Amino acid sequence: MSRKVFVSLRAQLAGALLGGIAAAVGLFLAVCVGGGLFVYYVALSPQNMQLRGENRMAQLQQYVTRYEVSGTDPDALRAWVRSNRGVSLRVSRDKRVFYDSGSNAMPSTPKTDHSPLSISIGAFGSDQLLRSTTTTAAVQFSDGVYRVVLQDLGGGLGYLLVFIFAVGGAVLVFLLIVLRYHRRVTRSVIRLSEDVNAVRQGQMSHEIRAGGPGELDTLAHDVDSMRTSIITQMQRETAAWQANRDLIASLSHDLRTPLTALIGYLNLMAEPDTIDEERRRYARTALEKAMRIKTLSDELFRYFTVYARPKEEVARQPYDAQILMEQLIGERMLLLEEKGYRFRVADRAAGCRIAVNVESMQRVMDNLFSNLEKYADPAQPIVIFTGREKLRFCILFSNTARPKTAESTQIGVSTCRKLIRELDGEFVCGPDAADPHTYITRIFLPLLPMGAADSPTNKGAKLP
Repeated sequence: MSRKVFVSLRAQLAGALLGGIAAAVGLFLAVCVGGGLFVYYVALSPQNMQLRGENRMAQLQQYVTRYEVSGTDPDALRAWVRSNRGVSLRVSRDKRVFYDSGSNAMPSTPKTDHSPLSISIGAFGSDQLLRSTTTTAAVQFSDGVYRVVLQDLGGGLGYLLVFIFAVGGAVLVFLLIVLRYHRRVTRSVIRLSEDVNAVRQGQMSHEIRAGGPGELDTLAHDVDSMRTSIITQMQRETAAWQANRDLIASLSHDLRTPLTALIGYLNLMAEPDTIDEERRRYARTALEKAMRIKTLSDELFRYFTVYARPKEEVARQPYDAQILMEQLIGERMLLLEEKGYRFRVADRAAGCRIAVNVESMQRVMDNLFSNLEKYADPAQPIVIFTGREKLRFCILFSNTARPKTAESTQIGVSTCRKLIRELDGEFVCGPDAADPHTYITRIFLPLLPMGAADSPTNKGAKLP
């Protein structure tokens, strides 16, 4: 297969312009030559010119008869000459000239010795390209018969029409050639734009069609190569995510299975009636470590499931914030209260509405209350605030940190931050600047405008 020769858009434009000029000039010369020959040898033939002179003489006779012009009236004769361009007139009787319009200004004999090119384009409007005919006749004037010599010089209008047609045809041919090139370039640009727009809208399988002139063909090839590279990269990322997900799921399963059995055996060893005090102490220590490993495994699994989920999968629905917070927070507060934790709740959520994904909010609350159980001091109350803060809905947890607790892995915090960000919110946590022993967590969510239609799911129905 022969390789396509590259010609730049600039070179193609120059070629189109030069080709248009050459074609226009060629057409101009052809029309001038052909039209000039037609005018000179056909329209201005001796037979036609003789007939033209006879017609002129008949017109003069009609004019004289109609207006009763006398042979000695130069004004009337001058008016007729002016109304018939290219005519020379002499009126005489008995060898006495009564009127002469100036025949010496025109050739008295026809000029027929010209080449076709000089006839066509030598000198449009020049007397050398015109034929003349002389007609002599006796004309009856109002005061008698006079001898009239009429000389008619014709051809100027014919050559002018040929020139106009030549120029118009040349301009038209030039425009057609340039517009044809412009149409080809524009069509390629529109096609490339449509293909790129299809890819931009997610149709990655849509091929970028090439075949345009010059740099447009190269651009189409480059864009299509970029599209192919993006598809390949997306496939690699998908395969990597899937492999990573399978690995984490497998590790989590492999960890939970033996840990569950270990916890069961350690629970039996920790029974007071089956083991002495020292062995119960070792068993309790082993049980704590095993529970720690299981907790880390669960947190790692939850972290991966959150970060492996595409953002478009998160569906949100509008809810009454007060009702939603009562169900999300109230149920978990009861579980911790049974374990000795105390709460101080400031509910300012009345009249606030938010759009959230319930499953995501449940995961966030599970992580937060799990951290409260592990790191909050049961001797100090946990403060919870829900309500409007400026233009956002705020959920605040404030607790005193338990002394001598294990260092947090921050996996749960990262999971919460990712879930809240997917809801167009903000998750902020850390020690209080005024009291380093106090740990504060804030969640900010967008508020819905007042008066929006309620969803059927926010009427206080039981959350899943």
